[in-house]
Amino acid sequence: MGRRGKHRHTRWILQRGPLGSHGAQVSALMFLRPAPQRIGRLAERLRTSLPSATSIANRLEQRGLIERVRDETDGRVVMCRLTPSGEERINVLYQHQRALMASRFESLSLGELGTVSHAFALMTKAVLHFEGDEGISQAKQAM
Repeated sequence: MGRRGKHRHTRWILQRGPLGSHGAQVSALMFLRPAPQRIGRLAERLRTSLPSATSIANRLEQRGLIERVRDETDGRVVMCRLTPSGEERINVLYQHQRALMASRFESLSLGELGTVSHAFALMTKAVLHFEGDEGISQAKQAM
């Protein structure tokens, strides 16, 4: 899928999908899914300023999709985490994405699907490696 196709797919999901959210809000929800995060880390991940990330978090909190909680190990630290409603919204988004992708892959043979599956596994491995703290530092230096 080319750059235009990727953006068209994202717009379709956001406009017709279950979240009715802007891209940054969806990205924030997806980033918070695995574990609660500090707002500073969220800003870094979204490649935005701390005030912008705070604004995004405020909107998500007002919608009941995230909540702010004190860190259990350091009560001075505030973490953002998904609420059950936020988790459900992300699950619905993933269901929509899976259905859309399934419809796009219907015309492929089993062999072609195996090739696509292998390519996705390799891309996932590369992204996970790049997304580590070291990868983020390298990306910032390259910018």
